[in-house]
Amino acid sequence: MAISLEKILTISADEWFKITNREVSNYKVKGVHIVISEHEADGVHSRFAFQVPNDAEVVVSYRSDIVLAGTGSYLYYRAIASGTALIPKIPEEKK
Repeated sequence: MAISLEKILTISADEWFKITNREVSNYKVKGVHIVISEHEADGVHSRFAFQVPNDAEVVVSYRSDIVLAGTGSYLYYRAIASGTALIPKIPEEKK
């Protein structure tokens, strides 16, 4: 199951916690990063969403880029995306 694209945000974790009035101590964080080839790069945001842990509430600090490389008439590209998943701690993890 993928996180919905509406929950993949470019704002920082600090901004998200301030806006939502939630406590950082109630969350675990996990970095999510993908690199995909030119043949797969069309759906970089959707493909990223499938890499986010199922228990994540939101992704913050999301960034995506297309990297071009090659010489002469041969160019190829890679799509790169990364962000930070915020995962609510279960009660026993909050201690």
